[in-house]
Amino acid sequence: MIDLVEARIIAGQIANHLMGKRIVQAQKNEKKKGSMRDAFLLRVKPEIFHTSLEGATLSDAYGKYRHVIIETDRGTGLDFWDVYGKILYIEKGAKTPGNPPIWLGFEDGSKLIILSGVWGNMSLVPNDKLRTFRDSSDPAILDTSSENFTLAALTGLLRNDEFAKSIIKEILTRYKTPCIVSMMGNYSQEALYRAKLHPKRKVKSLTEAEIARLYTAIREVTADSIAAGGRASERDLFDRPGGFLPAVSQATEGKPCPKCGATIQSIKLGGAGKYYICPGCQPLL
Repeated sequence: MIDLVEARIIAGQIANHLMGKRIVQAQKNEKKKGSMRDAFLLRVKPEIFHTSLEGATLSDAYGKYRHVIIETDRGTGLDFWDVYGKILYIEKGAKTPGNPPIWLGFEDGSKLIILSGVWGNMSLVPNDKLRTFRDSSDPAILDTSSENFTLAALTGLLRNDEFAKSIIKEILTRYKTPCIVSMMGNYSQEALYRAKLHPKRKVKSLTEAEIARLYTAIREVTADSIAAGGRASERDLFDRPGGFLPAVSQATEGKPCPKCGATIQSIKLGGAGKYYICPGCQPLL
């Protein structure tokens, strides 16, 4: 899934490499219209998609939460969010992988494609509304790359009465508001490892010192992953894997912890599949 870190990286690459490109084809592939993926990516009518974008030039791009946003000089832009898949730039003459439900063909023969998996959302939105969204701030949505993500904000979220019976992993990876954006997959596992917290710890049991450790760990993981280009399991605009290598992951299971020497192991957390921890650094108190 394209999380906050990947959205920021991909949007930045679009802004740096694709600005000024003129769209000559705005294509929607509706052959799999009945799938969950296409139910959301294809809800804009093809004729509206074509007429809104063909002839337009890319004028700006930016990331917000899990959104990759592209503006055009036509006054209408594209908002892609919660994409389980890839957003890729295809050079002129290069083979287009898969069967992308959406792609933009540029005047120079290159393309921007959306190669989604089981899920993805897209909207055509006026540029002014996209900028309003970009510049907005919702106190119930904690963007860990923002200056608004403070220790007080995290503490306020964790002390929410709604989470009195929740474990910390559930809150870190929570999808609906209120939530923390950027802690999906390896990011949450690494943050808890660095904070020395077991994912099954009850939120209400966390001390002020432990919340402070978690805040610092989340900040560090977000910064480190942006610098590394995102998770190795995700791809950037040019189909390159990220370089963020967590200490606890499927790749390190069975290996010694670099901090304490204990063996990295996986545990089960409901229907979430395997979750990786260091039993030495993260005891369940």
